[in-house]
Amino acid sequence: MKVQLDVLQTFVDSLISVTEEIVSFPLKHSKENITVVDAEEIRIQSKGVFRSWMCFQLERSLEEAIIRKMLDGREPNPDLRKLYLGEYINILSGHALTRINNIVGQSSRLTVPIVGARPEIEEKTCEQSCVIAFTSEYGNMLLRINYELWE
Repeated sequence: MKVQLDVLQTFVDSLISVTEEIVSFPLKHSKENITVVDAEEIRIQSKGVFRSWMCFQLERSLEEAIIRKMLDGREPNPDLRKLYLGEYINILSGHALTRINNIVGQSSRLTVPIVGARPEIEEKTCEQSCVIAFTSEYGNMLLRINYELWE
């Protein structure tokens, strides 16, 4: 049975709605090419019927705004910054993956997010890929997804 799966739109919808819910500011999907400067990189994978490699790049100004909003405006402990950022990405990715699981009728699971550049973790190549750009008043975000659906 062939399922119709629009991965790009699933991630766009999830990232916009979850960001609004968690940090209460709008994230806008941009169809134009944007750049991210001074960006933190977070990688996460899904395994199972939907196999993917995802790389989020968040500008530091956006990262700072997200963490502060998650902490209700309090100053974050520097040692916990990566933890909050990883949790934000885990929630975003988990929401999108749950929607994908519901569409395909089978389960996939996420790995633990890895925050920061880690040269030993190589980008996985898959059958399909997309780059999704987002803008906000605090900065830009890019999401690169390489994925395949195993039926």
